[in-house]
Amino acid sequence: MRSHPLKRVCRSVAAFAFAISLVGTSALAQCSTFDVTQVAPLFGHRFGTAIANDVDAWVVGSPGHFGQGQAEVRLSTPSGSTSQGLLWPSDLQSQDGFGSAVAIFGDIAVVGSPGDDDFAFGSGSAYVFQRFFGYWFQIAKLHASAPGTAASFGSAVATNGNWIAVGAPFDSSTAFLGGRVDIFERAGTSWIHRTSIDGKVSGGRFGASLSISGDELAAGQPGEAEGRVRMFRRSASKWNELAKLAPLSSTLGAEFGSAVSLLDESLIIGARSDSWYAPNAGAAFLFQIESGTWTQQQRFDSATPASLDRFGAAVELGPGTVAIGSPGEDTSALNSGCVHVYSESSLGKLGSESLWTEEASFGALAPESGAGFGLSIGLRGDEVWVGSPDEDTTESDTGVVHGFTLDASLCAPLAAGPAELSPSQPEVIHFQIHPGKQFAGKAYFLLGTSGGTSPGVSVGGKLLPLNLPNLYGDLTISQADKGPFVNTLSYLDADGKAAASIDIAGILTPLAVGQVLHHAYFVFEGGTALFISEPVATKIIY
Repeated sequence: MRSHPLKRVCRSVAAFAFAISLVGTSALAQCSTFDVTQVAPLFGHRFGTAIANDVDAWVVGSPGHFGQGQAEVRLSTPSGSTSQGLLWPSDLQSQDGFGSAVAIFGDIAVVGSPGDDDFAFGSGSAYVFQRFFGYWFQIAKLHASAPGTAASFGSAVATNGNWIAVGAPFDSSTAFLGGRVDIFERAGTSWIHRTSIDGKVSGGRFGASLSISGDELAAGQPGEAEGRVRMFRRSASKWNELAKLAPLSSTLGAEFGSAVSLLDESLIIGARSDSWYAPNAGAAFLFQIESGTWTQQQRFDSATPASLDRFGAAVELGPGTVAIGSPGEDTSALNSGCVHVYSESSLGKLGSESLWTEEASFGALAPESGAGFGLSIGLRGDEVWVGSPDEDTTESDTGVVHGFTLDASLCAPLAAGPAELSPSQPEVIHFQIHPGKQFAGKAYFLLGTSGGTSPGVSVGGKLLPLNLPNLYGDLTISQADKGPFVNTLSYLDADGKAAASIDIAGILTPLAVGQVLHHAYFVFEGGTALFISEPVATKIIY
């Protein structure tokens, strides 16, 4: 089992305040390595509504962009990400919702536009893009075989590079709001419609979620009873239904199948409205193939389920890792959102049950009420991208994508000791700084404050989780490689490390007892913050 540094930080508002008082020397609550925003974020763009990733690229959807929508392809870099291009067709119209759903596999990207009116009001469409020599070009625009009014074709999309599945969950051609999935096959740079699969159950909303892995397709039908997921397998050009999955323990209207993620012989299913423990608290379920049959292995719930958490609104499955979004969960702000990460135990299975344990949970560095953090998730190795589409930056609901690492070796940026200081025995705080070798030789700035960690201030385009002004500006900082300074600017060594210490005898008076000193630093280059550490705390005692 991996050692995750992103330990439990998603709490209720009251619990979070209590946790802050329990200071330590180097405990790392979470490690936000970077934030991704649009170049010119504006009101209602909702960047991060949808996220998909493959081996070398990520696609992020912004369905509110100028009222029409947009998607962007980004590549990961050691210090964050870089744009590889915007996906923005010329024929978009108001309320198209382009970017509501995205998928990518290799050089093929698919973007849903469920509000498109090409054939009828809200009939929907999906656009296909292909990468040639590092540039993305639109090569096809897909429509349902029988476009229907308000069918919202394009609400969900999935691809394995050779096949594309597109969901129209509000299609009513065979049953009122029964839903439909259309499947297309690649033929060079063209895409040929091969089959349509109907939902048949009134209100079932078949096709609300989709995931393809190899020759298997999972399609959510969350409006049927507790919810259902239908499984299909390809044989030549036909997709044959193998199973219809239901949860072993859930509640009516749980929306089992509102999110799905399929990988080989494992499937994680979100049920965002499950009310087993609290109204609409949500849940998620892991299914795996046993003796040729899809079998439920484990139910996932938040450790502190609460009403309207919507745990399971987004799910993502990777090798040995499950990430589950809970966008209504409270952290230090009401309904600010949280993501929970689980790892498969080295013990494997106990009887028929898989043993998956929670290794991490995290929210935004500056949680914002109603931000929707966790409405979308991308997972690749130890890298997690989390959409927060209702988060405010320059304007309301511009949206942000937060990047995190699950690799403890890349996420040990700041340690400080001792954990407690006393006015009767003045002390020096010593710091070990290690953001990672990828930042070797870069400049960093270490700051401290007794003013707390929320809401923080913006530094070089990123959020520094400290309330400033810096109360320690006149104190002497000793850099291991530079000697005494009256400021905190210095440089990381060839391993991306540094050491510093601060003599705070001047402020350690009996009146200071009970204060908590917070320190954090940022790495920068050319006025741009490349990395910002989590704060560490030191408490002044008797």
